[in-house]
Amino acid sequence: MRTRSGFTLVELMVVIAIISVLATFTAPKLTRYLTKAKLLDGELYASQAIGNINEYVLLNNDFPSSASDAFIASSATVPIVSSVALNKGQTAGTGTLTVTLAATTGLEAGKNLVYSRQSDGSWQCTSSLPAELLPENCTLATP
Repeated sequence: MRTRSGFTLVELMVVIAIISVLATFTAPKLTRYLTKAKLLDGELYASQAIGNINEYVLLNNDFPSSASDAFIASSATVPIVSSVALNKGQTAGTGTLTVTLAATTGLEAGKNLVYSRQSDGSWQCTSSLPAELLPENCTLATP
């Protein structure tokens, strides 16, 4: 008498169905987590740029007119950052740092983080990112 070992086709199909149902529920969350992890690189880049700008303002009493003036690293060093732009404000020491993001999993190209330096030296962040991807310190930019 021989004993059979292994799985039947029906048993394998049930297991595959269970795995696919679980995957449909977890895939969007996984994509969001991966996107937020990549966004951390962009936030770190912006944080380093803010430090350089603060140092420039301290030494020159004015907002830098270009990224090279403040020794901000090239945006090419961070894959998620497609470009960086500085704009002087009306008052000395004020201005904005705009970090434009590249397309990546779960994120379309052209989204940005805009950091505005106030006259008291504080920074405010607004962003065009979807609400579920906004960094803690940022608010949603009004269209």
